[in-house]
Amino acid sequence: MVGQKKRLAIEHGERSTDIAFYEGTSRAELEQTIRAALGMPPEAQLVLRDADGDVVALSDALPSGSRLRVETDAVAPAPAPAPAVRVAPGPRPYPVIGNLTDLAHEDGLNAAFARLVREHGDFVRLKIRGNDVFLCADADVVGDMAERQESFQKLVSLTHSPLNDLRQRTVGDALFTADDTDEAWHVAHRILLPAMGSRAVQQMLPRDARDLRRGSSLGSIRSRLASGSTSPT
Repeated sequence: MVGQKKRLAIEHGERSTDIAFYEGTSRAELEQTIRAALGMPPEAQLVLRDADGDVVALSDALPSGSRLRVETDAVAPAPAPAPAVRVAPGPRPYPVIGNLTDLAHEDGLNAAFARLVREHGDFVRLKIRGNDVFLCADADVVGDMAERQESFQKLVSLTHSPLNDLRQRTVGDALFTADDTDEAWHVAHRILLPAMGSRAVQQMLPRDARDLRRGSSLGSIRSRLASGSTSPT
């Protein structure tokens, strides 16, 4: 059995139109009909007010002949897309052992790191003992991390790591095993910083270069002596 036919007078700006519907029409169908009659896009939000200025809930229970005004045809903003999570590249880990095999190199760990950076870029993700470990070869990123100590804290005591094992079983809160919130770390930092700061390192460079040249010369002399190509003077 068809329900009673009703009509609504709809106004929007300088436009006015009538729509007809039957009892049992859903709110979504009523809204779609109003949008179509007013030439609105499907995503337009309908805010309807009566003659008293009150917001009216749209439904098939409204009395026939009601006059409603569409106050706005604003389009609801689309929900912001979720930011894409970019996973750092890296070698595929093996079950249980993760990426331990990728750290093996005949020339040592530094050579293994260099190979990983060549193959995967300046920021490499590794899986070690079930944890994500990141290798960074970008000096700007490392500098930013060093300056943002509140974001990148050294909290050895809260990790399951060899350093924490060493801290708990052997040396306690020493220089490399202390959290950067421990007083011991700050004491050691104040002691070592003058000796290891940039100015101190710059003063070491000439001496180190001289020692390297001396070592190279001595090595050359030893090689010639061993080969019998020269005689000591």
